Amino acid sequence: MTTGFHLIKRNPKKNGVGHKRRRGTTWFVNTSINRPAAGSKAEEGDTLYVYETGYAVWALGQITEVRNREFRDIESILNFATSFGDEASSFSESKFWGPEILDKIWPKLRNERDLCVHVLEVSAELDLLDVPIFPRLEYVHGRVSWRYLPQALISYPAELLVSPRIPSALRYSLYQAFNLHGQQHYLDIDHFVPKSVGGPGNIEENLAPVGLSINRRMSDDIPSAVFSVAHRCGYLAEANIEAQLAMADNPVMLSDQRSKDQARKLIAFVNQRCLAEIRSFYKEVRKAHLPNFEFGEAVSARVTGSA
Repeated sequence: MTTGFHLIKRNPKKNGVGHKRRRGTTWFVNTSINRPAAGSKAEEGDTLYVYETGYAVWALGQITEVRNREFRDIESILNFATSFGDEASSFSESKFWGPEILDKIWPKLRNERDLCVHVLEVSAELDLLDVPIFPRLEYVHGRVSWRYLPQALISYPAELLVSPRIPSALRYSLYQAFNLHGQQHYLDIDHFVPKSVGGPGNIEENLAPVGLSINRRMSDDIPSAVFSVAHRCGYLAEANIEAQLAMADNPVMLSDQRSKDQARKLIAFVNQRCLAEIRSFYKEVRKAHLPNFEFGEAVSARVTGSA
């Protein structure tokens, strides 16, 4: 029997999936109006990859159940979403159903007749990946929430686009790794080169643990190593950045507006390099300020997919 392969895109802010990183049976839902919902051709036994928007595939599993339902009035869909009627949704995330009904379904049902709301619910037995899969960009671009794949996914880490947002799956993995292997307990994960000047959040090399000793008010300050590392790499001249900014004897945090403006221009240049150069740059910047901060290549590869 041929097994199908599917990729489902989830935005944790809307779908409530990713930040919880649940192992075991997990339910997913898609809706559509007047046509079958994306993913409705999925079958039990197919392989499902779970992709977090802007990051990577962090889980995969086997589809264990597929339910397709149709609703033709707002009362029925409300009862279903709130588990009030005879039929109840297996996906109980209110931050999904609220906007989905108010913004998408209700305006259509209120203004038009003979509409049918198709609801697909799929359960899968998930395993969390030790190393995330970075799929081809063609599979994850656009607004399509579900894609049928021609074959099993392989990772294309070079196609990752840097983004200021810290993916919840990456934050969770780093948080666990830091607290399991570190010498102290950390409260959160945050940017090292601040996102206010373009510092990326979806690569481990620009993230650092935040503990009780870290002053959050300094989060917009610029690590001076941004300029010294760029100088060693030859980026200052290419980006037309003032060379004197790289002259600091010791790594310090810069809070003046001139440094922030120049850093913003430099970071925009760096973020256009190939991914290997981007990772190397931010790793060197962090190392210059935090020379003892190192959890080893094994942890880095496990949470970022780097070689």
